[in-house]
Amino acid sequence: MCGLLLDFGLAMIVLPQRINGRLFSVLAVLATLYIITATKDAARLSALARAHQDKARHRSQIMQETIDNYEIITCSNQQQDQMEKHETAVQRQLESERKYLDALDLNGSIRLTLIDFILLPALLLTSHYVQLGYVPVGNLILLNQYWSSIGKQLSGMKKNSDRLLYAATCCEHLTSILQEPVIKSSGSTWPNETRTRGEISFENVEFAYKGGHSCLQGFSLGIAARTTVAIVGVNGGGKSTILKLLLGLLPQYTGTIRIDGIDIADISPQQLPNIIGISLQKSRLFSHLSAMNNVKYGSSHATSEDVFEACREVGIHERILLLPHGYDTTVTPDLFSGGEAQRLSIARLLVRKPPIVLLDEATSDLDARGQQEIQRVLNKFCENRTTLMVAHRLVTIRHADQIVVLDQGRVAECGTHITLMKRGGKYCEMMTAEVGDLDDEN
Repeated sequence: MCGLLLDFGLAMIVLPQRINGRLFSVLAVLATLYIITATKDAARLSALARAHQDKARHRSQIMQETIDNYEIITCSNQQQDQMEKHETAVQRQLESERKYLDALDLNGSIRLTLIDFILLPALLLTSHYVQLGYVPVGNLILLNQYWSSIGKQLSGMKKNSDRLLYAATCCEHLTSILQEPVIKSSGSTWPNETRTRGEISFENVEFAYKGGHSCLQGFSLGIAARTTVAIVGVNGGGKSTILKLLLGLLPQYTGTIRIDGIDIADISPQQLPNIIGISLQKSRLFSHLSAMNNVKYGSSHATSEDVFEACREVGIHERILLLPHGYDTTVTPDLFSGGEAQRLSIARLLVRKPPIVLLDEATSDLDARGQQEIQRVLNKFCENRTTLMVAHRLVTIRHADQIVVLDQGRVAECGTHITLMKRGGKYCEMMTAEVGDLDDEN
């Protein structure tokens, strides 16, 4: 590119002196038309490349969906439909790729033709001037050699620009993700996590997901340090959203969220996870790590003895010892059941020992006996820690110091289990319905 610009710069100085000025003007006009045409073609190619990437991404999503849900697909006898769905996506991807490659070839042919088209009238005009004796024949050779050199550089630049254009289009989706707004942090230094009291406050917080669905509306809640607070309500009421907001995963909210009086917007995103630990409803294990490192994940200070103790408490230690390489066995997707993976996830939380604990249906994949065992472990672990828990099974949160009932993004009721039951409101209705369902099952 630099060499080409240097050639053009020298040409603007030399050619007007060696060749007729009128001829140089013709060349300049034709070269400008070439640049304009190339720019318009680049915009068209970019649109086609973007369409191809969208189709490829859609095909990849269908394939991943098929892999993740193969059990449901098989049990529903939808294998053929899913195959046809994937085949259609592949055909659309190939069609979009064909259109892009055809446009790329046509664009290349047009540019080569333009290069020759620019040279032809210039050579004819120069030949005429040579016959009239206005310029020497050497200038004709100079023009031909110069334009031949420029043509080769333009062709090479075209190939490189096409590659860069396609690469830039491939990165657009990633760039859009990276440009999502993040928490603006002043980089304030958070005190040592062992000194964190764990006092949390939500002040008039409002949040809406993309598409306009308002999830929280004027949500305000104060959580005293070292207490357990449970959040209940109907699905889609904003329970899990509150946990994500506290973790800093959803920065597009209004209002204020504070920990120990400090706005989380003023806490470094790298320091916030050091004081908050979470156990999710859907357990996540890393297939490239060993069982030991899965439990240690995010806990650089943890020792092997810490891992052994945590795994014993959640009842997964003996199961790990039966693996081919014990704790050094690399985790694979089918190595642990859903309940075992959830026990490992809880062991990871125990190892981290954070001052603030978030539990989002932490025992949902366990049977009744397993839930009781793990609940006792969590209750003991959460003593002297601020705990915010989300649960659909109300019997698991009756011990909470405070129970918050959400309704349409607002606090509808708040109090202890006994207080809310005596009040006879929404919580009482939900608990009565749950207990009635359990009695029916028995």
